[in-house]
Amino acid sequence: MSSKKVFKQILEENAVGARNTVREMLYSKLKHKLNEKYIEVSRTYFNEGKMEDVDGDGQVGNDTEDAIATKFMKMGMPKDKAVAKAKSITAKKKKNKK
Repeated sequence: MSSKKVFKQILEENAVGARNTVREMLYSKLKHKLNEKYIEVSRTYFNEGKMEDVDGDGQVGNDTEDAIATKFMKMGMPKDKAVAKAKSITAKKKKNKK
């Protein structure tokens, strides 16, 4: 899909087609960006051997909920969702240690 297709539809007075084409283009770009962010987050928190020291204590994998939530908030996640996600991650880590 390209802008040529959009302009062609506009010139043909096909507003619905132009709108749908623009929507498809934007969703495609959004999907690409979300996939990039998903890969970044999943590499950071879920791949063994690729985790990082989030709280700066020199140890990987024992990060506090606050440190993990702060990391998510820096990536643009709202505070309430970041805290919930951090609690989920630390709970899984605690469960796996048992």
